[in-house]
Amino acid sequence: MDYIFRLITKVVTTAAKLSMAIDTNKAPPKPPVKPRNAVVQMPTSGTASTVGDETVPPSKASEPPPEPESTYVSEKRYRGWAFEGAVPIAQGDIYIPDEYRPQRNEIRVNELTCESARALGYSFHRKSKSVRITGYSGVSTEIILPSRIGGLPVNEIGRRAFANSDIESVEIPDSIRKLGAEAFFESGVKRVIFGEGVRDIPERAFYKCEKLRTAALPTTLRSIGREAFFACTGFSYISLPRSLRSLGEKCFSESDLRGFAADFYANFPHDGTAFKDTPLHRNFKLVLTKWCSDRRNVLLVGKNARIIFPNTPFVLNRNSVCDICALDFSECSSVKMHSPFALTDHIYNYIYHIVLPYGTRGIALPGYVGAEYPDGKIYDGDFDIIENTDDKLTVKVNSRRLPFISLNMYRKEVTVKVFNVKIEKHAFRSSFWPVEKLEIDGSFTADDEIFYLNVSGRLHEVSWTVGRDKKAVQYIPMWNLVGAYAHGELLKAFCGSEKNGLYKRAVVDNIFRNGFEYRNALRKSEHKRLTQSAKIFLALDVLRSSPELYDNDTSLYSTYIRNHRRYAEKVCEKVKREYPEYMEILRNFSAGK
Repeated sequence: MDYIFRLITKVVTTAAKLSMAIDTNKAPPKPPVKPRNAVVQMPTSGTASTVGDETVPPSKASEPPPEPESTYVSEKRYRGWAFEGAVPIAQGDIYIPDEYRPQRNEIRVNELTCESARALGYSFHRKSKSVRITGYSGVSTEIILPSRIGGLPVNEIGRRAFANSDIESVEIPDSIRKLGAEAFFESGVKRVIFGEGVRDIPERAFYKCEKLRTAALPTTLRSIGREAFFACTGFSYISLPRSLRSLGEKCFSESDLRGFAADFYANFPHDGTAFKDTPLHRNFKLVLTKWCSDRRNVLLVGKNARIIFPNTPFVLNRNSVCDICALDFSECSSVKMHSPFALTDHIYNYIYHIVLPYGTRGIALPGYVGAEYPDGKIYDGDFDIIENTDDKLTVKVNSRRLPFISLNMYRKEVTVKVFNVKIEKHAFRSSFWPVEKLEIDGSFTADDEIFYLNVSGRLHEVSWTVGRDKKAVQYIPMWNLVGAYAHGELLKAFCGSEKNGLYKRAVVDNIFRNGFEYRNALRKSEHKRLTQSAKIFLALDVLRSSPELYDNDTSLYSTYIRNHRRYAEKVCEKVKREYPEYMEILRNFSAGK
């Protein structure tokens, strides 16, 4: 029942966000900002903060002006089940990392001949100028990896070289620069000391090393990969060097991490899932990157947190909110968000609820975040609805990002006006409405697939601006003509390219020639090819699209139509009542137009 209730709440919130009933010409006046009534006094590093309340007498002028009951949702909505138990941040709620103190790890020198290395159980591969260790089958549980074997420097540990081994202590010399993925995967290692050589700890390097207690990282370290220390249940503290430039997703997740030392620089690419489901996540409502006098940079919001934030500037970093929560920012002097809301495989298990200060505009929020103002009015500051008729929707994007499923397309024709906007993965959503035409008007960038359509979602024509004033148009056959799976795969071509701004022709060319991979009902991967009729419709749509997208060379598709002319006439005749344009395209092609 709880799942169904959250799902219904999500549907209502998303529908209201871009509802037809929105009338931007009758927006209520902005209420004055409420008086500041709390400030956070930060403690020394590694401890909790305290909250001091300023005794400011209430003022009638500071209250929002009364509105008719029909204008706003009742205050009970804002203080409903999502915010039940929400309290201001108090002593013991905030964790600040300890100050990082650099310390060089001294590793004992160990040089071996090829014969002695094999006798000790090392497997290795000799290159022309170096050696890569590929495995270990020795009996010793405390090892010092050799810095040289047979006179050549050892500079690499291969993939899964020590996976599932029984070693308990390992020292990695300065000569080793590269660590292979899953190098110590599910091993019995308790202690690892790095020399000053390794720059990157790859994904799953120490995955589920449940006995690991100590990891002394090098001052040369630049990145920690995805799930590098995942589920290291005996691992309670880590010192992160200043050289670190990125933390991978879930790199310390589900470990026993209770504290860490760090000195993150200003633009460090934080990822809150790095500390997900750790004691830090469970025991504190906020984990900050470090102490800042002018703002609070949030690395992680506590598990199932229901927080009323004080009157202080807050910055929420990437994936800093990675559990169901309710966050009240109504008292904050300013709020900045850098993709803070993490996403799981099933988004409806993660419905976030936030309250923003009056007058907040331009914050890009994904579709699974329910945002509102303190009076209960739905937040719509990331879009301005310019036109909303039975068949057409035109919106203007106020933010610099379009995050995951943030724009729900629910009209036959949708126009999105943008200016220097980054369109993120699956930003455009269409679940049950037949979208025939989408126009993206303005300047933007896109690095990944931009459409999120289920089996019922449909999209036929996409146009966008290339450069300053040049328009590009690409047509895709509707899903009922080529099949739902093929239609979805074709839409993956809209993922951004340096030349055409949004479209990669190689995706469509490959599907046309070779077919595509898809997951069946049993979640098994299968290969499927386009039917002959599907190829006909796709070829005709390519021929009427902007030729510049194919470098003015559509011979692959024109040759196919020419070789299957009679069959093309038959399939176009069958659909000419619903899609008469295909017969017209075929006739123009035959006439050489």
